[in-house]
Amino acid sequence: MNLQRAAYLVAVADHLSFTRAAAELFVAQSALSQQIKVLERELGVELFDRKGPRIALTAAGEVAVREARYLLAAADRATERIRAAAQGGGGTLTLALTLS
Repeated sequence: MNLQRAAYLVAVADHLSFTRAAAELFVAQSALSQQIKVLERELGVELFDRKGPRIALTAAGEVAVREARYLLAAADRATERIRAAAQGGGGTLTLALTLS
């Protein structure tokens, strides 16, 4: 699962609508739907139940969304740490005090 597809999955899950998710992401609804189908093929599972007037997450979809959120958060943390290291921050300072 790449980060872009993870973000797409989370957006669709948040809105339970491909149309609203596509508008939020500034992508065409057909492109978003296609990317979700690619992700489903990669994983070998259906992430959304598309029967009826509304979509819903499948059990596998719920797990995938949790993992996608984790991936996106980890990528954000990594970016912050890399930028902090480039600016000289992010190190560890250890202090010791003895009373004598």
